[in-house]
Amino acid sequence: MNRKLFYENEEHGEALFIEVLSFIIPMDENTLRGKQENERKQVSKLLIINHDWYDVIKAGYYSRFHIYESIKQHYDDLDFELLIKYCIGEEYTKNVNFSKAKSFNDNSALLLAEKAPCIETLNVGGCFNVSDMSLKRFAKKLKCLKSFTITACTNNFSVRCIEHFIRSRGSYLIELNISKCKSFVDDALIFIVAKKCINLKILNVSSCNLGDLSCKYLADEQKGLNVLDLSRNIKIGDNSMIQLLEKIGINLKVIKIEGLMKLTEASFMEVSFRCKHLERLSLSECPGLKDPSLHTLTQTLPKLKWLDLRYCRNITRKAIKQLCFVQNEEPTIIP
Repeated sequence: MNRKLFYENEEHGEALFIEVLSFIIPMDENTLRGKQENERKQVSKLLIINHDWYDVIKAGYYSRFHIYESIKQHYDDLDFELLIKYCIGEEYTKNVNFSKAKSFNDNSALLLAEKAPCIETLNVGGCFNVSDMSLKRFAKKLKCLKSFTITACTNNFSVRCIEHFIRSRGSYLIELNISKCKSFVDDALIFIVAKKCINLKILNVSSCNLGDLSCKYLADEQKGLNVLDLSRNIKIGDNSMIQLLEKIGINLKVIKIEGLMKLTEASFMEVSFRCKHLERLSLSECPGLKDPSLHTLTQTLPKLKWLDLRYCRNITRKAIKQLCFVQNEEPTIIP
């Protein structure tokens, strides 16, 4: 947030800034004034306000906050219940990001679902103090939810509760990120995701220990995907990848298949043949990628803007320097 917003108007200047923060961070006025400039900037980043700030009367300005970032390490003791109580308004709160928030728990989650049922984007990835109770309430209350992230929530949720959430809200989701959740994400859950999330455009299931069956389920049901991340699911091989790209490749704009050790040049040739609308391609840590297939990729993907080749040990520096592209503007290459 540009801190200038707090000082443009004398009436809503330094005093208002302090008053808002006093609800969220346990800090008196003198302490806040004495902070160094860089610390003050970190504090201000906790709050992002919209352009209607000055048009709202003082009594109602808390409800105008519409997005929350609470990743700052210095504020792990942030009082989420106070934040939700004073700074979340039912009709204005659309996007909430509580990623990696250590003090966000089931009580906070229940209050959030009650106070802001119009949330469209919710990120509770890495929040280890929320459980099935929160997920059930989200499924029941958040009727407008379109994007949901629970990445790295290793042991928080049961398989049964995750399945219930997908069955309840899946048809409304446009984006789903369940990466790094090996404890409950498997081929069986991907089957339910493929069946129920019929409007999905963005799916991240990286580092979930998935196998060939997951590719088959996605190929059968998810032909509308635009963004897919399958990275580090090392069981996936050529046959399933080729079958997947045959069905959904035409609509893909972004695909990440980092660290898929079993893939050979056959899979990369399929990418070049099927994914003509691809804009971003991540192939890092893929030992099966070699110089000839790399040259084919760069010459057959006319919309490619970004290519990640880090740690591809069978690609030579010479080959990277000699790459040719079909588009006028060369894409960004991460060697």
